[in-house]
Amino acid sequence: MTDAISRIDDVDAAWLEPTWFINSDHADVTAFADRAAADASDVVDVAVRLFHAVRVGIIYEPYCINYAPDAFRASSVGASSPHWCRPKSLLLPAAARTKGIPA
Repeated sequence: MTDAISRIDDVDAAWLEPTWFINSDHADVTAFADRAAADASDVVDVAVRLFHAVRVGIIYEPYCINYAPDAFRASSVGASSPHWCRPKSLLLPAAARTKGIPA
């Protein structure tokens, strides 16, 4: 795994690009990632902090289901809580992409 991390620049650029759901270029996603990563500089530490920020910081509520497409955008998830697992799963790669971590 360490070898893969040392070659993080050797990935397809598409893994860092925003998409409609993984809108990593949105200011709310960037702010969420900045708060979560705080002063971490090591890529593994940043990834772990992002994971925990999504897992613990966004409350999981299985009965709070909204099927509207906008509810699944990473920027919507990072700006509010609670959410169920599907929307939460889009925030992590979006936050990772803002930090240059392919996801």
